[in-house]
Amino acid sequence: MTSWTLRAVLPKSKRVNFFPASFAGFRANELLKVSLDLDRSNIAMPVTVYTTGLAPLAASFVRIMSQIPIHDRLRRRLKLDLVQVLTYNLFDMSYEGDYMVLGEETQEDIDRQINRGLNLFRKLEGWRDDEMWIADALETIVQGTGKYDALPASQYQ
Repeated sequence: MTSWTLRAVLPKSKRVNFFPASFAGFRANELLKVSLDLDRSNIAMPVTVYTTGLAPLAASFVRIMSQIPIHDRLRRRLKLDLVQVLTYNLFDMSYEGDYMVLGEETQEDIDRQINRGLNLFRKLEGWRDDEMWIADALETIVQGTGKYDALPASQYQ
């Protein structure tokens, strides 16, 4: 990989946010080990990466957001990231090319997409028994009847 390719694939970040591991609170059984075959002569990257499923990831966003006051900029950023993760994984947001041509959508098409995303959400596995309220709250959001701002937030300013 050339340095130009690295810049194109990994854009420079203006800010990096670090959170205490206790905020996200992943448990060992929620982490999935992914082995990568990389040509180690070109770039130094770990060969083993740990990732997680969508349910533990979404729950970790809610756990982190619950530690931050509701009007904080970082909480708004996390909320947007959670929206993007859910939208990308539950709704068809894939397209090829420079832009996506949108056709005329009927209310029936929109309802069908929402029901499809809701069905996918309901099939997610990995919710903790003591955090089923997170799954319920996010389900109402995916359904369109709940609000992200109704998720718990820190009372401290």
